[in-house]
Amino acid sequence: TYLVNALTGGCDVYTGTRLVGNGAKMYLDLAIGETGSYQIFAIPDGEHDIEISGFEFYGNNDPFDDLHANIEQNVISMPGTGGTTRDVWIHHCTFRNIWGFSVHNAGAGERINVTDCVMRECGNGLNVNSDYSIQARNQFYKSEGIETSGAYAVVVDNIIASAPIGISLGGRTAAGADTPGVRCANNVIADTTAG
Repeated sequence: TYLVNALTGGCDVYTGTRLVGNGAKMYLDLAIGETGSYQIFAIPDGEHDIEISGFEFYGNNDPFDDLHANIEQNVISMPGTGGTTRDVWIHHCTFRNIWGFSVHNAGAGERINVTDCVMRECGNGLNVNSDYSIQARNQFYKSEGIETSGAYAVVVDNIIASAPIGISLGGRTAAGADTPGVRCANNVIADTTAG
């Protein structure tokens, strides 16, 4: 069990890194009302060939409040907007009671994949905006679902229940932005405020 002081920025993850938690529990220590960008793992713009798996991440959004009081609190963050981060695979992780995003890919990039993860009582879910991304076989309970704006993204076999938002595809709003080839299939969305 690890307590991470996210106010100091967590740790950066660089090219060629494979982090295997084997069930390790990590607690994100951040008080409500803090502002700024906080994360356990940050992947700087331009990094690639990274794998993160087998961790249990816990925040302090307990009792659960889905008001997104601090959406800057992200467990795994790719804050770069240069669009050169690529080939990141996050899988078999659990996220509980997070104020912000479980995984946040703010820029573009390619092949930022999140599979086989569980999000429970998180203010936000996945926000992955890379092209050619795969968001598959994830489970969301009382957490926002999936936001993705990348071209050729694949969003399949996810379960989203008792959530404020299900799945949001597209979303690039810059003039001339285009997100062709997005595939969304076989997802279950139940008891959500918005599909």
